[in-house]
Amino acid sequence: MKILSIVSATLVALAAAPGNANDLTAQDLATQETTSGEMAGQKTGPSNAAILEDLRQNSLSSNEILAITAADEVEFVSLESFSGAGRQELEETLGSTEDGMGEVQTAFAWNETLEAVLDERDVMIRDLVAATRSDTGTLTVYIDMPSI
Repeated sequence: MKILSIVSATLVALAAAPGNANDLTAQDLATQETTSGEMAGQKTGPSNAAILEDLRQNSLSSNEILAITAADEVEFVSLESFSGAGRQELEETLGSTEDGMGEVQTAFAWNETLEAVLDERDVMIRDLVAATRSDTGTLTVYIDMPSI
């Protein structure tokens, strides 16, 4: 009972303290959420719009994937957040890339460097959807095509 009253008193004091959550602006809350996620070791991924743009601009063909000999910076991004109209736009974007999922998966399977990266991260080849490379050389591997 004594612990419960200490916890209650602490909560009341925190709620009354200046700078409590009621005093935060939307910008403060956004900053707080981003910071707390980063502090907890959670990296928030790119927006769906940013993913689609990356796929349109930087998608790698199977030949380009096969030619990769070093994979120092590799990021894995899940596509599971796409649904409804967003999923349809994702499918259209992927359909306009040079090579489809099957070719990308085959290229990863044949590239020993990339296959080692997949093994290291416990990513199955069947989960691969597409890959892009940024101007800085970072390889982004898109995984987890959303189901219908």
